[in-house]
Amino acid sequence: MTISLTEHEYYEQFQEADKKQLHLDMSDELDVTLKSNGRVAQGWMRRIHLREGIFIQIEKTQSRDRLLLTLPEEKRLLKWHFLLSGKQQSIHGFSHKKTSFSLGAGRYVIYGSGLTKSVEDCSEIKPILEVTVGMQPEMLHSFVGDTSGELPKIFNHLVRPFDRECYKRGGETSAMVSVVLQQILQCPYKVRIDGADARGRSRRSTRRLESGIITA
Repeated sequence: MTISLTEHEYYEQFQEADKKQLHLDMSDELDVTLKSNGRVAQGWMRRIHLREGIFIQIEKTQSRDRLLLTLPEEKRLLKWHFLLSGKQQSIHGFSHKKTSFSLGAGRYVIYGSGLTKSVEDCSEIKPILEVTVGMQPEMLHSFVGDTSGELPKIFNHLVRPFDRECYKRGGETSAMVSVVLQQILQCPYKVRIDGADARGRSRRSTRRLESGIITA
């Protein structure tokens, strides 16, 4: 059986989890965990806003059947999407030109800013663990821009106007990035610390992550 959902319908399957039960800071509005209602999939997702313009999302789910997730035409931020376990097939683009990526454990896809639409095919009913780093285009300028804020030419492909199709590329996650991803996973989940400290540790890990993937 195949379950076909839009992105909006998929996220409607999740509700905010009880922070007290998860030993998280009740007052931290920048750290949100959502739990699935179990109808389509089991699992949870967590989004941590590290600062204005940059976030980390961690998702661990297992669908009940093959899941086809349709993402509408959208103006996409810069995103680095890493799969740590499971398999996905991502089909991107418009009718005249489509790009397909097969993702398995240890692989990633980078998306530049711009226009896109896609379908994600989770055909295997196995647990999926993924980490996504999202960034506003102007944040890239702050990391690699020169003194005037201009991007070096080697990064121009990552930042396109929102009326142009975004840049996409898949690859194998490097050993250094894999280590940092594990640090990100361990920081917010396995240590009972307050949200501010968790974000501080995640920021340091994310900074190392950015230095390893930003030139992909």
